[in-house]
Amino acid sequence: MAYPSPIRVLESELRDWVNEPPRRDTLARDPHRWGKLCSAMDLLGDTQLAIEAFLDVHPDVEVEDTDGDRYLVAYGALQAMFLQQDALCHIHEAFEIDFQLGETLTRIREIRNDSIGHPSNRKDGRTFHFIVRVSLSRQGFDLISRDATGESSLESVNLIQLTTQQQDAITAALSQLLSTLRRTHAQTMSGHGEQPGR
Repeated sequence: MAYPSPIRVLESELRDWVNEPPRRDTLARDPHRWGKLCSAMDLLGDTQLAIEAFLDVHPDVEVEDTDGDRYLVAYGALQAMFLQQDALCHIHEAFEIDFQLGETLTRIREIRNDSIGHPSNRKDGRTFHFIVRVSLSRQGFDLISRDATGESSLESVNLIQLTTQQQDAITAALSQLLSTLRRTHAQTMSGHGEQPGR
């Protein structure tokens, strides 16, 4: 992966924007909002590091590769993506900006919930999901889904593809958020007769 990743660049820009005086002092006056924002920014960065570590493990690299290792990789990658989405939502909440995950991120979230989040009791006990162990690799797995009537389906989950889709969606959402924050700030400053900063 090219470093720094677009998400890490945007996270750094967001942190710089948040910590610019006197904005930081204004935001920090509300401890709930400030705590949520700081925690969410940390979570965004921490999960990005985990996702980059996942993407950096080349499939041809010799590593111990037991079933347990493969489950840990799959669980870790999906949970990191899920938490990164939470961080994005909570950053928007802290700024009181409406935000919806959109189709791509929602689909990733559903795959996580089906496969590792709540596989034995989804949709109030109406669906049940199983990772097919023999299909499990560092790149993905097959997922069997059954409903309460006995109907079943099989889906191939490509973790590399999901991660790439998530990176693109998070990058776009962070870019939009920063544009909105800067535009709102500029409008506020011009309304007060001040010269807008960043």
